[in-house]
Amino acid sequence: MKSATVGFEQRRSQLLGKIASDRRQLGDTVAQIRQPLALVDLGWSVIRFVRQHPFAVASACTALGAILPSPLARWWNWGHLAYRLGAVFRTS
Repeated sequence: MKSATVGFEQRRSQLLGKIASDRRQLGDTVAQIRQPLALVDLGWSVIRFVRQHPFAVASACTALGAILPSPLARWWNWGHLAYRLGAVFRTS
C-alpha cells in the first residue's frame, strides 16, 4: 500500500512541476500580447459607443466639419476661382 502511495506522490509532484512550468509559460505569453489585446479592447469599446450613441457621433462630426476648414472646401474655392477666370477670358 505504501508503494502505491509513494507512486501517487511522485506523480503528483511531477504534475505540480508541469503545472508551474505551464503557468510561467502562459504568463510570458500573456505579457507579450497584453498591449495588442488592450488595443483591440479599446476598439471594441469605441464601436460599442458609436452603436449606442449615433446622434452624439453625428453631432460631433457636424461640429468638427463646421469648425475646421476642410481640404475639400479649399479645393472648391480654387476650382471656383479657375472657373470664374475661364469665364472672364472666354467673354473677352
